[in-house]
Amino acid sequence: MFKRTAIVAAVCVVCASMAGATTSNKVKIKEFTPVGPGIDANPNADGTAHLTYDPVTDTTEVRLTITSFLPNTVYGVEVSNDAGQLLLVNDAIVTNPAGNGSIRMVALQNGTVQTVVKIFQFNGFPDTMDIVDADEERAIGVP
Repeated sequence: MFKRTAIVAAVCVVCASMAGATTSNKVKIKEFTPVGPGIDANPNADGTAHLTYDPVTDTTEVRLTITSFLPNTVYGVEVSNDAGQLLLVNDAIVTNPAGNGSIRMVALQNGTVQTVVKIFQFNGFPDTMDIVDADEERAIGVP
């Protein structure tokens, strides 16, 4: 009887450690603040972002919704953290006639630590397509 109990206990310890290894880190950004040219262009801009990190795949799912931006406009999204830029898409969201839009993306690595999400309008200059300049920023969200 002792042998069976010991085996069951060992299996439970292994299962518990595996369950702990797959837990996700989650971050929610509840609001965005207009910045730069966005202060004048879309003063009521807002939105939410949900980021969920999966340590097994080392990826972060990003679900983003924006509201009250310029209608029928293309916006880019940058996700960064203390380690640097994790995701940059220059043409991520096209807003509808009401100025709203949403997207779901996946970024490599953990995007849930000291996260910053920027909404921007790409200026079209190829030499800066991997950098978001201050004149391109429209709104910023932080947890």
